[in-house]
Amino acid sequence: IDPNRPKNARYKIYDFPKGEIVFPLNKIPKGIDTLVLVEGVFDALWLFQMGIPAVAILGNQMTVAQANIIKKICNRVVDMFDNDEGGRIARNFAREKLGKTFPYYVVDYPEGVKDPCDCSQVEIGSMLYKKSNILKRNIKRL
Repeated sequence: IDPNRPKNARYKIYDFPKGEIVFPLNKIPKGIDTLVLVEGVFDALWLFQMGIPAVAILGNQMTVAQANIIKKICNRVVDMFDNDEGGRIARNFAREKLGKTFPYYVVDYPEGVKDPCDCSQVEIGSMLYKKSNILKRNIKRL
């Protein structure tokens, strides 16, 4: 990859259809109730290492195709998009594309933390555990 290529143009190589998939869809268990949404691949992989089902939308602009995939595989989502302007953009797109009636919850990041990859296992566990009452299910503490 050309080092001068803009960060958000990485997926344009080989006409990769990033707006048509979520990653890693093949790792999501069938009949899952709650899914965590993140922006990047490494964030999704970090959460999967902890046993937390998550998908990356590969950027900050969820498409209708991605929203349709998400709505088919789960009943609600927890938004763990980055704690920055890009994350706020991602949140707005996701809420719009998933619709107002789809259950949608947002985590609170620890002070000064930007994204899931910057969080320890304990911080991730705490962020999700705080949502467990809303989700009416137990999220294991890490």
